[in-house]
Amino acid sequence: MRIDRYNQCLSDADKEKYAPLKSISALSCDNTKNESVVSDDSVQLNFDAYARAYSFFHHMMTLSSCDALSRSTMGKNVFVFTEFKNGNIIKQDCRNGSYYIIAKDASAIDKKLTDSADMLLNENVTNSMAIKECFIVLIVVRKSNNCKKGAGWTFGPNPLLGSLEATISNLKLHQGEMKSAAELRYKCVRVVSAEEYRSVWLPQLCDLSDMA
Repeated sequence: MRIDRYNQCLSDADKEKYAPLKSISALSCDNTKNESVVSDDSVQLNFDAYARAYSFFHHMMTLSSCDALSRSTMGKNVFVFTEFKNGNIIKQDCRNGSYYIIAKDASAIDKKLTDSADMLLNENVTNSMAIKECFIVLIVVRKSNNCKKGAGWTFGPNPLLGSLEATISNLKLHQGEMKSAAELRYKCVRVVSAEEYRSVWLPQLCDLSDMA
């Protein structure tokens, strides 16, 4: 499937929004706040654009999707989906290292993981075994400066986020410690801070600027 062929059918405004390749700054931009979760000029595949193109050519409603897809520089057979979430971490309790997060239903993230994998499978881009062995998902979150009481958020301590390498279960994706069916499809799913993503993960991901 050619995303660029789909892009030619769009208006000028949508062509920019659904460009096949975008910078990390653009991919992680929170339009409600007009700021990026991670500011960086390196380029990855705009997987939201892939989802739009997929839905267009298959004559269906647009599926959910992770924000970006890239390949690891550490191994040609390691691929990384990234989903940027703004402001999930409210503050940190210095006494025990616990993070306070917005308590919300993250079933929407579960659907993003499911639909992203299904699109690749249905297009014969890869197979289930390869996704399980070679695909990692990073959920990138950032601290919010808004800690005021009465802000309309419900939040509580989550000690499991102390290492910021916990599974998606800590975003209330499902009850208990068992992983969801969507999470089990991948090699691993990690929740990481924006700072860790920028300093640890991003240097290990391919910059696709040459393809732009």
